[in-house]
Amino acid sequence: MPPFPERLETALRRDRIDVLPISLAHASAAAGLPGPHRDPWDRIMIAQAKLEMLTVITVDQVFDNYGVPTLW
Repeated sequence: MPPFPERLETALRRDRIDVLPISLAHASAAAGLPGPHRDPWDRIMIAQAKLEMLTVITVDQVFDNYGVPTLW
């Protein structure tokens, strides 16, 4: 069996999933989000979704508080 990074890369290509890098604009937007939600990874995903006009796949209802479209 190939090592995990290789399997992950293959699965992402197979499923046509792009990896979105975190830009300075994403980080700045995440820092400017209102509270009380403080989870840094969620805040980055919220900022990315808003700036890139993306839908987040999650069952976490906190994204609804930020007007981010979710699917699940």
